[in-house]
Amino acid sequence: IARNDWPQQYPELFPTLLGVISGGEGLARKRALFVMHVVVKELSAVVVGPTRKHFQEATPPMFNFLCGLWQSASQQALVNAEAAEVELLCLKILLRLLCFGFNRIDLADDVPGLLSQTMQMLQSRFEQALQEGGGGVNAIAVKSMAKVMVMVSKAQH
Repeated sequence: IARNDWPQQYPELFPTLLGVISGGEGLARKRALFVMHVVVKELSAVVVGPTRKHFQEATPPMFNFLCGLWQSASQQALVNAEAAEVELLCLKILLRLLCFGFNRIDLADDVPGLLSQTMQMLQSRFEQALQEGGGGVNAIAVKSMAKVMVMVSKAQH
């Protein structure tokens, strides 16, 4: 639906999703993040046409918002399974935005620095989580961080 109807029929798609994500908690926030992930994934498959241009115009505010959400979730990800899920969804969306939402990633504000900072932080947290061991939330966090590290390293190259 988003591929065909956005932005002509549903121009408020991303502001609505961002509003639910910023104001929601728990399940509502996770579902809105998942919907955003699916929509961004679908729109990133559009290679030509006006939808691509609109997607590139909508990317910077989404990127900035999701970076902030990711940073707050990443601070709690080792002790909170929900925060680890939010962190992973945010990074999946951010990766798509990095790869398909910017015309030139090297000209986008703060993107190269963010990638470097993200990788350094994830490596130190990954090593910390492995040293602490344990199961449950920590195991989820370790798996999430491993996936995220692979995604970020792909985006850097």
